[in-house]
Amino acid sequence: MIRAIATLGIALLLGGCDSPPSNTPEQETSAPTAQSAMSAPEVPSSAVMFPAINVPDMRAAEAFYIGIMGMKPTLRIGEEGDAHQEVTLNFSGEMYASEASLVLNFEASRTEPPVFDGLSRIAFRVPDLDGLVARIRAAGHKVLAEPRTIEVKGSGIKLAFVEDPNGARVELIQLISNG
Repeated sequence: MIRAIATLGIALLLGGCDSPPSNTPEQETSAPTAQSAMSAPEVPSSAVMFPAINVPDMRAAEAFYIGIMGMKPTLRIGEEGDAHQEVTLNFSGEMYASEASLVLNFEASRTEPPVFDGLSRIAFRVPDLDGLVARIRAAGHKVLAEPRTIEVKGSGIKLAFVEDPNGARVELIQLISNG
């Protein structure tokens, strides 16, 4: 099972976390609004753009994905206190970058906590798995599986599983050089 998960993870490794976070969610205010994002450049091909996850606490979700994971907002729909809010994140901070994004979706009318039975996990390629897991643990989040190294199709990868503040399972993958 781990081999299948890791193989899928490697196949999806198109984006990544280039450096530890330097900003907190409160400092990130430059994301375009829905109005300013209307003119998109021409897109050459089809691609998976983003998973959107429901979050019961937007502040906690932003603290995790921006403050700890190092993602940057590219689009913000709604403001704190609004009944509906969406924040689109990626690592470059460029709205039309070729990397996949993650959307955090908040609905004030939701009375039940989000259920992640249809979402297995969200996977991220990271340059320093041990350092990131240490930051996640220090922030009080669950580490579901400690970092370990496995071999997949002749390549080594290091992986760990953590839980975000909403209960979503997050897979962290670091590629290991064979040289």
